[in-house]
Amino acid sequence: MQRVNLSLLSLVSWLTAGIVFAQPEVMPNSTAGSASVQNFSGGATLRGTYFDVQNMTGNGVGYQNGFTQLGAFTPFWLSENSFLALNSRLILTDHSHVGVNTGAVARRYFETSDRIYGVNGYYDSDQTNFGNRYSQVTAGFETLGTNWDFRANGYFALGTTDRFIRGLGVGGDPYFVGHQIAFLGQQLREESLTGGDFEFGVPVTPATPWLRAYAGMYGYQSNAANEPIGVRGRLEAWVSDDLSVGVNVTDDRQFGTNVNAVVDFRFAGFKATRYFPQWTTSERMLMPVARNWRVATDTYSQDVNVAATIGNHSYFVTHINNTAAAGGDGTFEHPLDTLPHSAPNSDLILVQAGSTSAANPLLGELTLVNNQRLLGEGRAHLAPLRASYGGQTIDGTFVLPGFTNSGNYPFLSSHGNTITLANNNEVSAFNLLNAAGSAIVNAPAGSNNVLLQSLEITGNGGRGISLTNATGFGIMRGINWNSGSTNYSNPSGLGNNDAGGIFVDSGAAGLNLLLNDVAMNTSQGIQPFGINLQADDGSLITRLRTVQANGIASGFGNSNAGIIFGETGRNLTADLLDVSASNNLGSGLQVTSAAPGGRIVLTADNLIASGNTLDNLQIGSQVSPLLGTTFTGDFTSSTFNNSVTGAGIVYAQSGGSGTLNLSLIQANNNGLDGLGMFAAS
Repeated sequence: MQRVNLSLLSLVSWLTAGIVFAQPEVMPNSTAGSASVQNFSGGATLRGTYFDVQNMTGNGVGYQNGFTQLGAFTPFWLSENSFLALNSRLILTDHSHVGVNTGAVARRYFETSDRIYGVNGYYDSDQTNFGNRYSQVTAGFETLGTNWDFRANGYFALGTTDRFIRGLGVGGDPYFVGHQIAFLGQQLREESLTGGDFEFGVPVTPATPWLRAYAGMYGYQSNAANEPIGVRGRLEAWVSDDLSVGVNVTDDRQFGTNVNAVVDFRFAGFKATRYFPQWTTSERMLMPVARNWRVATDTYSQDVNVAATIGNHSYFVTHINNTAAAGGDGTFEHPLDTLPHSAPNSDLILVQAGSTSAANPLLGELTLVNNQRLLGEGRAHLAPLRASYGGQTIDGTFVLPGFTNSGNYPFLSSHGNTITLANNNEVSAFNLLNAAGSAIVNAPAGSNNVLLQSLEITGNGGRGISLTNATGFGIMRGINWNSGSTNYSNPSGLGNNDAGGIFVDSGAAGLNLLLNDVAMNTSQGIQPFGINLQADDGSLITRLRTVQANGIASGFGNSNAGIIFGETGRNLTADLLDVSASNNLGSGLQVTSAAPGGRIVLTADNLIASGNTLDNLQIGSQVSPLLGTTFTGDFTSSTFNNSVTGAGIVYAQSGGSGTLNLSLIQANNNGLDGLGMFAAS
């Protein structure tokens, strides 16, 4: 289409130059075929000026519905065989919108060839049915003769050529773009078109110069699926000197087939009416310009990114990939290549495995802010997504784009603590190895609501997980479980964290904590404990499901105890199912009380605590009995055998009250008693 426009413009320029420079001069004393203003159609009494009313019905190329024009054609320079005229028209559409055409027309009659040559140029302003206003400039060339006519016009859009109309809807699957999660929406847009047209015309018969038929083509550049390139035919009949009627037919793949009826009336002063005029060429000098008087526009649909929201704002995502080019901004297209200290604007921090490994982890100390999720590759993470556009709404839970359950987790480590939690945080799908400090800690003021899942946490210099003043709801699941991740084998579920496996103490508002599918085993007495849960400043309600805190063999386990429950004058409720704490260098499961006034309710089913060096189940001790605590313990189908130097079960209490219920219990082959119960005043 650009080639069409350039060719049309070149043709106009070349022919204009031909009019001015290439035609022979008409000598003043020549009379053959000479014309005066009285011979010009429409110029009988007003020196060439005439007023014009034109009505066109129906849709056309680039516009909807019919329109009426009120115009004036006024020569301001006039000679015997040529003129320059101003032409202005007011457009009133059938939808009560208003437009205007204003321009200039130059024509010259050449007697030697009995032909008129002309050029014209206009500025158009038009309003569409959507209420948008567009403008354009036009350039036209024409040549009129007895036997044939030719016209060509170019239309060049100005100013703002493209506008939004409305959203059409949203759908599909989510995808990442920039810092956002998006769905594919569609919007309706309107644009003004640049293009051109040309036509050839001849009298229908040699005897009817007042009745002419024209055929031609037009074409416009458009963002629509089908560019409007089509054919046009029209029939023009001058019923009198001042009245013409006609019909236009256009056809293209974008606008389809359109048929327009045209009536044009000119008033140039009072004179005798001549019907079906047998015009000579010179008498056609003041004929109206033939062109598309409307600014052609079109609508098209455009894909648009519709941002998914969470709450009252769009998701903000920070992407990290250690193989990305340096200097990234954290967008999907340009991820960060290092672990930042923080990403305060982010709802999601997504980390790709990249080329990370146990020997080449992504190093850094990342501090989360409230409500952030830190998610690694290798798990099909879910997110609630909502997007509304064009009257349609998507609202549901979706798998984040590109995330699958491959199990190939990124490796993270640090020279201090790798991850620091705030409130309402999730950390999922990482290999957290060999940090100088702890893998996961929280802020000193504590944290509220945490979700830690699908993690391998081993070999850290501090604790694996260390949460103080924790409140709300906490979930830890899939930690060192199921033989490790795909890219990090940990078949024994080893923690081997120097300062302990998992430590949690409750804040004043209390904590409800679930541990499910968690292993914090150890070898060679590296960890002082596997799991240590304390009701410290507030109550603690905890459930343990399929949890391990073992040594890999007798004498190779946690140095103090596999599992520790404690309270400092608070309420502690623990419910255990399918839990093991065996082969530890210290006790298997240990219950402590550091201050009077608390309450402990401990229920266990299928608890295995065997082969520990000290007591397998230690509820207080002779040295440190429960102090002023109200204790209730119910143990069913549990095993406490083969303590090396201690008892199978020890229960010691000083003050308070206690109840211990044992059903289907084994406590055999222990170094001391199977069951030892001690009370102190």
